[in-house]
Amino acid sequence: LEAGLKFGDVRAVLLAARLGLAGRLLPALANASRTGDDRLTAAAATALGTADHDDAAELVAELLGHTDARVRSNAIEAASAIAQRRGGAFAIEPLLGDRHHRPRATALVSAARHGPPGPTVVAALVDLLGQAEALPRAAGLWALERSAVELKPMAGSAWPEIGAVVAALATRNGHPSERARATRVARRMLSVD
Repeated sequence: LEAGLKFGDVRAVLLAARLGLAGRLLPALANASRTGDDRLTAAAATALGTADHDDAAELVAELLGHTDARVRSNAIEAASAIAQRRGGAFAIEPLLGDRHHRPRATALVSAARHGPPGPTVVAALVDLLGQAEALPRAAGLWALERSAVELKPMAGSAWPEIGAVVAALATRNGHPSERARATRVARRMLSVD
């Protein structure tokens, strides 16, 4: 990485993150985040989330406004990880309204796990699950599956309503993969105390 990134060198960036080297490779990761290759930029966002450095936090903050949904989604996870390590929070609520389902679902999971709790998070989940298109519904199911424990107390009296929506997705004549995921999510919801 230090010798210079080649266009599309995603694996090297992710390996640097896994090995805990992101802090030492900030200049290379900064370059990776600006190559124009969205997959490489998304990988750089992931790696920057493992670096405990002010420059990494600034780069991640820039990536929250990127044009690619995958990059924004990874930047949300990275910003959440950085804020959690530093004992703080970042402004997640505006990201719950992202125009694309992927960063919205990631913001939902982040908000459910790390705050702030509240009706905005539940409304974002209900909105995703109620979309006419399959991909936003799948993103809502993904988010609910990963954060059911945290979402149940937030949802309060809306929890049974959310369960009814998931049950409907599990039993209707949709795509078999959507029915299977909704069934898994319904089981997960039932297992939450």
